[in-house]
Amino acid sequence: MKKITLLLLILSPLLLQAQTKVFKEVHEGISTEFKPIFQNGNLIGYLTFSELERANKDSFNYRIDIMDENLNDLGIVNFKEKKLDLQQVSL
Repeated sequence: MKKITLLLLILSPLLLQAQTKVFKEVHEGISTEFKPIFQNGNLIGYLTFSELERANKDSFNYRIDIMDENLNDLGIVNFKEKKLDLQQVSL
């Protein structure tokens, strides 16, 4: 019985496959908001809104990443805009 329990403990990380995604935007000056996308109460994807580096004295570079429910990339939108408050961005 102990051998079976030990075997299950060793194999459990391999049996459990959670969805993961590594975001490269880990930098002191970069901030990102991560939001789920729902349609009719069902999760259909995710959206990240990132403030990247400063483009010039009054504007920043931003990026929106759109992913499906399995965290597969669907599209990326890059744009430059004046300073936006990520908490106030309505999705």
